[in-house]
Amino acid sequence: MEIAIIPRRLLRRLTADDQRGLHLNVLLSSALLLLFFLWLSRHPGLLSHIPHVCLAKRYLGIPCPGCAVTGSVLAFARGNLVRAWYLHPAGVLSVLFLGLQLPLRALAIRRREAGRVVSMVSRIFGSVLIACLLLVWTVRVIL
Repeated sequence: MEIAIIPRRLLRRLTADDQRGLHLNVLLSSALLLLFFLWLSRHPGLLSHIPHVCLAKRYLGIPCPGCAVTGSVLAFARGNLVRAWYLHPAGVLSVLFLGLQLPLRALAIRRREAGRVVSMVSRIFGSVLIACLLLVWTVRVIL
């Protein structure tokens, strides 16, 4: 799972190599998301202005697999790891996943041959993250 939110046009100015561009995109995107959540955790009142709507909960009566992940990430950013884990273990894994992207993608940019291994590790971690989302969701729906 690779989160790449930087427009390709901007990255083409930095590198012509598509593989390095992808790794640079994931590195910058991960850094921006981590900084955004850190900033948001320091301004908790901003979230109260955003309405919370879970369509699964609204129409099916059960929460979606991602319910409480944002709260978990924000609790993690505030340093409250126990609350973060309690709200949703996948939130903690998401932060770790984003944090892991920084050194791995820097390595892939610096050493071209590491790119495939980095992408494979990223896909495996992404699969574990999705499995965690579904496992927690299943347990919460059953209980």
